[in-house]
Amino acid sequence: MSAPEFHLALASDANPDYLLGLTVAAGSALRHLSRGVRPVVHILDLEIPDEAFAACGAALRGIRPDAEVRRHRLRGADFAGMPTWRGSHAALARLLLPDLLPQTDEILYADCDVLFTDDPAPLLGRGKAGAWISGHENLHTRWVREEEYAWLRERGYAVDESHYVNSGLLAMNLRAFREHAVTERCLAFLRRHAEAPLGDQMALNVACAGHVGLLPERWGIFAIRIERPILLHRGAIHFAGVAPWVSLRDPRFPDAAASREWLRVAWALARHLPADWFARLPGERAFFWGKWLRRRLWWACPAWLVALPWKPRNRRAMQLWRRRAQPVPLDVMRFD
Repeated sequence: MSAPEFHLALASDANPDYLLGLTVAAGSALRHLSRGVRPVVHILDLEIPDEAFAACGAALRGIRPDAEVRRHRLRGADFAGMPTWRGSHAALARLLLPDLLPQTDEILYADCDVLFTDDPAPLLGRGKAGAWISGHENLHTRWVREEEYAWLRERGYAVDESHYVNSGLLAMNLRAFREHAVTERCLAFLRRHAEAPLGDQMALNVACAGHVGLLPERWGIFAIRIERPILLHRGAIHFAGVAPWVSLRDPRFPDAAASREWLRVAWALARHLPADWFARLPGERAFFWGKWLRRRLWWACPAWLVALPWKPRNRRAMQLWRRRAQPVPLDVMRFD
C-alpha cells in the first residue's frame, strides 16, 4: 500500500526575497511532516529563473529526499489588469490550482512569509465538513475594518467578520472549487475590482462566503500577535507585515523564538541556495553575538536612561514595549 500524499503549494516570481521565503516556508513544513506521508510540493512559478528553481528543489530534497517538487509555469501577463500585492501577481496563482491539479482534491497553500513549527498534515481533510477554504481568522484592526470590510460592504458584498480568513495559509478544497466554479467567480471579482486593497484575499472570502472554515488558533497565528516572543508556538506562524527577510535587518526586531527559528531554517538551507539570496540577512554568528551583546548593554544601563524616553502611551504599546517587540505600521496597530 502506497503512502498517503501531502500536497503543499507556494507561489513566487523572480524576486530573491520571495524565493528565499518560499524555500524556508516549504522547508519548515517538510522538516515537521510525518515520515509516513509522501510530500508533494507544488511551486507556482511566475517566471522564476531555471537555476533558482533548481536550487530551491535541491534544498527541499536535502530535507526530505522523498519529496517531489513540481513546477507549474505561469505568466504574469495571465493576470494583467488584476490587483497586485507589492507589485507581484504571485498571490493570484493559487486560484488556478483546481485546473492545474485536476486529480487532487485538497491542498494546503502557504505564503512565502509562513513558518511551520509542527506537522501540517492534519490541516488537510477539512473539506469533508463542507468548507471550501479553511484559514486563520483575519486580523481585525481598524485598517481592516475601514479599508477592507467597509470597502466590500460599500459595493454590496456581505461580510461575516467571524468567518473571514487571512489568505496567507489556506486549506483549499479543490473539488469544491471545481464543482462550484469558485476560481471563475474569483477571477470575475478581480477583473471587476482591479482597485481592491487585498484582491486575492477579498475575492476568496466573497466567493466562498458561507463555506469558510476556521483553523485552530495555533495555525497561521500572526507574528505580531504572539504574546510571549520567547516561546516558539507550535503550528504555523505568519509574519504578515513583518516579513523576516526584511525586518531582521532592523535591530528593533524582537529576539523572538519564531524569528530565530526562521533564521535557523534559512541557514540550514544556505549551502543549496545562491549566496545573493542571503545578502539582506545577518550572518549567523554576528546575529546571535549581536543579540547577546545588546541584551547585556540594555540591562547594564540604569533603568531610567532606557525607559523614560520611550515610555508607551497605551496598553497595547505597553505590551509590545515590555517584550521589546518590533514596531509595526501605525495603520495596522490602530486597534479600536
